[in-house]
Parts: sequence; C-alpha cells; structure tokens
Amino acid sequence: MMHPSSRLSLATSRNLPSARGFTMVELLIGITLGGIAVAAAASVMVSHMNSTNATMWAVQLQRDLSKFNFLVNSEANEACRLQSGTPPANDTVCTPGTVAVPVSCATVTGPATNFNLLVPMDVANNDPEERVITYSFNAGTGQVLRSGPRILSNGRLDATVANNQTGSVVLDGVTAFTPTVSNDCRSATIVLTLSVPTTTATFPPQTIRVAAGAEQFIR
Repeated sequence: MMHPSSRLSLATSRNLPSARGFTMVELLIGITLGGIAVAAAASVMVSHMNSTNATMWAVQLQRDLSKFNFLVNSEANEACRLQSGTPPANDTVCTPGTVAVPVSCATVTGPATNFNLLVPMDVANNDPEERVITYSFNAGTGQVLRSGPRILSNGRLDATVANNQTGSVVLDGVTAFTPTVSNDCRSATIVLTLSVPTTTATFPPQTIRVAAGAEQFIR
C-alpha cells in the first residue's frame, strides 16, 4: 500500500509544468530586439557627441574671431591709411584725403579680398617711414593670412623690412572674407563667414569695423 504522503507528492509533480529552455525562435527574437536597442542607444550617443562637438567648435571659432577682431583693430589704430586690393609699397606716403577730394582707396586694383594697412613707424631720428600690413584670404584653405612687419614680444612692430613675415595664419575656418574700404581711406568694414569644422553648419556673417588711428600727413 502506498503511503498517503507519497500519493500527494506524485499528484503534485504531475500538476507542475515541465521545465524547458528557450526555443530558437525566442532566441532570435531576443537577439533582434537587443540589437535594435543597442543601435538606438548608439544613435543617440553619436547624435549627442556630434552636437557637443559642434558646440565646442562654435565656441572656439568665436574665441578665434574675438582675437582676430582685437588684432586687426589694434593694427588699424596705428595705421594712417587703409586700402583694399594690391598692397602699396613700403614707404608710400599717407596722402591726405578729404570728403570733397577722396583718395578712393576703395577702388584700387588687385584682389578684392586683400585688406592693407599703411602704418607709419619711427625708424631713425624720429622720422616716420611707412610699413604695409596685408590681410589676405586663401579660399582653398579657408584661412586669413597676415603679411608684413613681425610682432615683437613687447607688442611693437619690427620696422626692418628684411624681417617681414609672409602668410602667417591668423584665422581658420573662413568661407568668405570681404573688406570694404571708405573712399577717404580712414575706415573699413570686414564681413566674414565662418564654418564649423566636421559639420555643415556656418556662423551668420560677422562684421568687423575698423578705423585708422594715425593722422594722415605728407612728409
């Protein structure tokens, strides 16, 4: 005779579902859903990284633009004449212009993207001689270049022409550089368009206004 507890155990075991593993279909569904979740997470991460990268570049370009603005305004403040196109020769005298009889520095020939500054400098016996600083645009590299007297460690310009520097990069990421000089050679506006590297984003056009700070004179 079977013990009552044995009967109960047997009945219970018959009512329990049999243990089994995952089927192949269930595994494939799980792998597919996992892959979709991973892809979605990766897409969100990549999008966040791209957005962060674009923001960092935009901040850096804004800093670079501020430095360029300070540089070109500082040098224009020492200039007696502003001019577009082909750079004038060193020692070109700053001929005065008036509203009635302008010098027409805005209509000279040569590259329209050149911005030139004629700066009088004390060379000997306090006799000023003019030196030329040129900002030019290289569309191929997206760079604004500076050529002319080198800047010394004390912030002053080196008057020795033999020490001039050519093609020093002062601004990167530029897609357009358009200087417009007034007829009297005393003021100018520079419109720049900057691009954000690794993206198709661009800054709105930026306008820099400069004015010659040195008095015009005839030697």
